[in-house]
Amino acid sequence: MVAINYSVLFTIQTVLFGGLALMLRLMLDLKCTVNDKPVTIGTDAVNYVHHHFPHPGNDDDPRRYPHQFFNKDKITWGNERCNKPENGEQPVLLEFPILLDKAQKKAIEELYNYKQLKPRPEPGPCRIVTRKKGDDLCGVMCHIEYGKKDAKPGFKRCI
Repeated sequence: MVAINYSVLFTIQTVLFGGLALMLRLMLDLKCTVNDKPVTIGTDAVNYVHHHFPHPGNDDDPRRYPHQFFNKDKITWGNERCNKPENGEQPVLLEFPILLDKAQKKAIEELYNYKQLKPRPEPGPCRIVTRKKGDDLCGVMCHIEYGKKDAKPGFKRCI
């Protein structure tokens, strides 16, 4: 019979897999471009917003978040459940802001104040996208141009 020292095993797992998890987390940060400048969306910020935003939200009012995202740019998501028609219809998708730091370079773990209507808080250029039914995470996207006079419309998926 082999005696296992669980504290040693736990320490080994923490060192091996904790370090690996950190490396994977750093590698999995999403990269976007807004106004031709790079933006980084960390997985911690994505998970925080996905966990805390109100779901399914008020998708019938485009001035409030979360609301329906109609995918006019025909973005293909990494999660197939967000792309596949269900009973002959495309799945209903919702969008919700992911806030950026003051320099507009990196996502922060802070929830957009969706309850405040007057004055409505600035949502920023980036959004998390989920399926309304099932709350599947589809991905993250940012406006191609944002905050400019005569900004080009449209979103691009962060990869």
